[in-house]
Amino acid sequence: MISIDSQKSDQQILKIQRHEKPAQNLINFLSPEELKLIHQIKDRAFSIPEFCAEKHISPNRPPLGTVAHPKFENLQALDQLLRPKLQTHLEEPFDLHFSFHKNFFPYGIHTDSGYFPDEIIYKQGIIPLEVFPNDADVYTVIFKQKCYHSISFPRELKTIANLTHQQIKVLHHWDPNKNAISEKARTTYWDSSPETELWLKGFEIELPFLWKMGNMALWDRAHLHCSSDFSNHGIQGKIGLMWISSKSSTL
Repeated sequence: MISIDSQKSDQQILKIQRHEKPAQNLINFLSPEELKLIHQIKDRAFSIPEFCAEKHISPNRPPLGTVAHPKFENLQALDQLLRPKLQTHLEEPFDLHFSFHKNFFPYGIHTDSGYFPDEIIYKQGIIPLEVFPNDADVYTVIFKQKCYHSISFPRELKTIANLTHQQIKVLHHWDPNKNAISEKARTTYWDSSPETELWLKGFEIELPFLWKMGNMALWDRAHLHCSSDFSNHGIQGKIGLMWISSKSSTL
């Protein structure tokens, strides 16, 4: 939920904002040969149980999916492949962390802004690897709104209505009185129900990233983002490679 713990100071946020840029959809970022290599690394990572973990949002609900953390030679191979390509879009120096995500349920609105107050969060990206079924459209929707530490935005309307001033304050540019997402967009990415309309009030879409093999989405880690709906669009699951970065220098 919206935590007010681990917040970054105004000074840290200013340092982070110096490196911010609009979210991007990088077309044909990877060649078929590079994608094949990443698939091989993914299969090896998921085959080692101690490198994997189920993703839970509640002990009373089935897991969202599984995360596999590449290590040792798999991590080295990923870094050697992707770091030179990312250097075209990122400013050195930066640290990189990778994880493969196999999702059977969509992620809600959240940030991956880290739990360390002193971390200079930088960029993150998603590389689509598989969608089930493979002819279905699934999106990662990046919003213009930001938060500079990791949170999950509630889906329950009652919880949203009872957000405190301190909780709302950490949501940069979020205006609960503004409805900037059209019914067409809601239907394309989620559904047209009144509940979804109220859930999305205060948000504005910056980039709807269609999962297309070979492309990569790139955005600031402070951006709130989420998956498009699965059940209403015939999505059974998806697998992607997520990477996050931090600035290893505060300059």
